[in-house]
Amino acid sequence: MKSKSPRNRHKYLIFLLFLVVLTIVFGLSVAYKPIIIPSLTKKSVSSSLPRPVLKPVWPVYGSGAVGAKGYDGVLAKYGDQSARPIASLAKIITALVVLQKMPLNNEKDGPSIKFTLSDQEIYNQELAAGAAVKPVSVGGSMTERQALETMVLPSAANYSITLANWAYGSVDAYLSAANSWLASHNLIQTKVVDTSGLLSGNISSPSDLITIGKLALANSSLASIVAMKQATVPNVGIISNGNGLIGTDGINGIKTGSTSDAGACILFSSVVTVDNNKVTIIGDLLGADNRGQQNSDVVKLIDSIRPAFRL
Repeated sequence: MKSKSPRNRHKYLIFLLFLVVLTIVFGLSVAYKPIIIPSLTKKSVSSSLPRPVLKPVWPVYGSGAVGAKGYDGVLAKYGDQSARPIASLAKIITALVVLQKMPLNNEKDGPSIKFTLSDQEIYNQELAAGAAVKPVSVGGSMTERQALETMVLPSAANYSITLANWAYGSVDAYLSAANSWLASHNLIQTKVVDTSGLLSGNISSPSDLITIGKLALANSSLASIVAMKQATVPNVGIISNGNGLIGTDGINGIKTGSTSDAGACILFSSVVTVDNNKVTIIGDLLGADNRGQQNSDVVKLIDSIRPAFRL
């Protein structure tokens, strides 16, 4: 066999050298390629923010929980977490279920509701039952938003029934829709048996109430109503929010209520500023002996957990 000529051998060596250089360049390009961290890519970012470590100052009575917009579930809780009577906090469920059937688009006032003798009878019945009520004017009317304001701010029980009848045709039809709505949101510890929360069968858990609070704030019309200190409605006049904490410590909602079975209850929201970032805290305290002590405890609770939201 003939040996390779010096010229061919030279070409062969050049070719080998080229392959070696190409291999080295390729290896370096792989070794120094920017590393993409999956947890920081757009697709892998969670819709929920990292859980803060809270150090809440809880009251000694009842039970409660706190959460925040943008954070999954409940961030802290205390006391017995089983379902218990929630008094007029049930009216937030009534508002949400009515708004599901008859939404107020872009926070408009909505259609008019005309009052009849039936609404006057409802007023008389609820007054006799010892519920909070506001008058109606037979033959008069107000908008859906005004009726919601009258139900939510001074907690008028008769308006909760009027709204349920108006939206669903009857209280029974409303209750069926409301409990289906609760099930659809996995609020398995919550049940309503009337529109106002007067009966002790209206129950929820501290954790479920956090979800209900988030749903209330997600509805722009309802969120704007619960943040009002006062409103003026036809044939009723000036109505005031029963939540005396509105405007204190960033508190902008959501609902208070009390009965002998439930005690004093509050579902609250507060927008706090931490390091130039705004965080909406949602919480509930259930089963207080008196509203004054509970209001003080809400402020202490908010102040105790605010630092945990520093990013």
